[in-house]
This record gives sequence, C-alpha cells and structure tokens, in this order.
Amino acid sequence: FRDERGEIVAVVLTEGENRGEVFFMSGRDELPEELLTEMFEFAEQHSATRTDDGRRVMKLRIDPRFPRRATAALERGFTQAPWSEAMCRMILDPPSSVTRDVAIPDGYSLIEGPDPRLKSVCHSRSFGYADDEPLRARNEAGFRKLQTMPDYTPFLDLLLVDSHGEPAAMMGFWYDALLRSAMLEPAGTVPDHRRRGLGRVLIDEGARRLRRLGARCLWVGSDQPFYLGSGFELVHRWDLYEKTW
Repeated sequence: FRDERGEIVAVVLTEGENRGEVFFMSGRDELPEELLTEMFEFAEQHSATRTDDGRRVMKLRIDPRFPRRATAALERGFTQAPWSEAMCRMILDPPSSVTRDVAIPDGYSLIEGPDPRLKSVCHSRSFGYADDEPLRARNEAGFRKLQTMPDYTPFLDLLLVDSHGEPAAMMGFWYDALLRSAMLEPAGTVPDHRRRGLGRVLIDEGARRLRRLGARCLWVGSDQPFYLGSGFELVHRWDLYEKTW
C-alpha cells in the first residue's frame, strides 16, 4: 500500500502454505482508518483459507504496540487467541567479535547449499513426518524451489551430516544486505542426534558467516530456551487474532 507520493506505507503478507496466516506491517505507528480498512478487506478477500465445510479462516498477527489495529480486528469479528508469538534477536555487532572458525563435533561434517533431498530427509525426521511420503516429497520440492529465490545464499544454508552421510541437523539463514539484518529459518535436529550441541554449532557458524557479510543482527521467531541460551534476547511478540466466517 502506497501513499500519494508512491512511498510504501504498509504491507499485508502471508506465511505458510495456504494456511490463512497474515501479518500487517508498517513503519508508521498508526495508520489512517481508510487505509487500515482497505488492508483488512484485502486480507480477508485474498489471504484467508477455507475449511473443509467451506468457511473462510484467517489468523492475523498484530504488533501489540499498535492498539488501534487490534481494536479494528475485534470490531471486524476477530477474537484474540490466548497465546502470542515471540521475536528474538541476536546482536552481531561488532563484525569482528567472532571471526574464528567454529569447531565441528567429531563424527560430523558441514555441508553448505545441500541437496534438497537431504534437507527434506533431515526436516521430516526432525519434525516427525518421515513416514508421510506425500508431505516429505512436497517439502523436498519446496526446499528445491527455495534455492531459486533471489535472497537464497548457499553459503548460509547449512547441514550437518554424520559419518555415514546421513543428515543430523539443519539451519538456514536469510540475509538482507540493505537492512544488514538476517533471519534464522528453518532449523531442526534429528532426534538421534539431539543433546550433542549441533544446534548451537550451526547458530555459531551461521552468525560467524553473517558477520563476514556485514550483518548487524539475527532474528528468530521463537523464544525457546535453546535460543535464549544461545545468545538471543526477546524483543517483542505478535498477538494472534482469528476469524472464521
């Protein structure tokens, strides 16, 4: 959404695979009522998903720092969910703070820009759907497509494999050179390889590589103790509002 000068003032974007998950983003504290209404109408028309019985569903993330957006959601029939989503940040400045190589645990090797098949195997084993062949195949195709995205960098797509070449842990980083900011997504460790420090190794190695590129910060959409114990700090949360009609 642009103003009369053509400047971008707000964005409606979705996440996930046809799940009706929507974010409102803007650099302005509050938005004009007319624009806010237009954003809601656009999201409800284009971003909602459908249930098996034909109803439309939308899950909207709203930054609680902007209460008017939350009020507008309630006025349009949304209800606030009893939980929120965290955003945590690791500060990477100064770039020279970590330049040494990260030690890879014995018995493991690091691959950058791995074959999407290996990533799919690692992800499916990490999240418990290895026996769901259609889902695993769809995710493999998704990982393959991700590698064609403009912001994809093999240098930041990391996979640890064991001595047999089997995937053990994965972590991807996405870097925006203009903002000098990065995002961690996705991440996963196969159950048989957990509690061995592999996730921390990948975070440290990813942070080291990002510093070399000039990144100032790294974000992750989780406040799990693992991340908080790995150098991330909670910055803010997204409140979730849901509507079915």
